[in-house]
Amino acid sequence: MRFTVATKIGAFFAVVLFIGLIAMGFIYRGLGMVTTNVQELANIEEPLTASAYEMEININGIGFQVLKYLATENPYYRSQALQDDKDFWGFHRRYMQLSKTERQRALGDEIGSAYRDFWLLAAALIKYQDEITPSVERVYERLGALDRLIEERRPPSCTNSGVKRREMASDRGF
Repeated sequence: MRFTVATKIGAFFAVVLFIGLIAMGFIYRGLGMVTTNVQELANIEEPLTASAYEMEININGIGFQVLKYLATENPYYRSQALQDDKDFWGFHRRYMQLSKTERQRALGDEIGSAYRDFWLLAAALIKYQDEITPSVERVYERLGALDRLIEERRPPSCTNSGVKRREMASDRGF
C-alpha cells in the first residue's frame, strides 16, 4: 500500500498532535507538582519562617525591655519582658511542630537552649536590680540625712559665705 501525500500529511499532523498531547500531559503534571509545592510552602514553610522571625523579635524585645527596666525600674518593662518570654516559647513550640527535617529540629533545639541561657541572664539582671534597689534607696536616704546633719552642725566659717569672707580678708592683708 502506497501512502498518498494527503495521508502522509495527515499522519504527520496526527504524530505532531500526539507528541503535543504527551508534552501537555507532562506540563500539566509538572504544574500539579508546582501547585502542591506552593501550597506546602504557604502552609508549612511560610509559618515556619514567620515563627523564626517572631522568636527573633521576642529576643530583641526582651533585651530592650530588660535594659529599659535596669535604667528606669519601671515595672511596665519587666512585665513586657515576661510577656515576650511567653510569646517566644509559643513561637518556639510552633516552629518545632512545623519542622520537617532533622536540621530544622536541631536548629530549633539549639535556639531553645541558647534562649534558656539568655533568659537566665535576663532574669538574673532583673532579680539583681530588684534586690539592689532597696539598698540603693537606703544609701541615698542615709546620705541625705548625713548631708542635713552636716549642714546643721557646720560652723559659719565653713559655709560659702564664710569662705568668701576669709578670701576678702586675705586680699585686704588681714
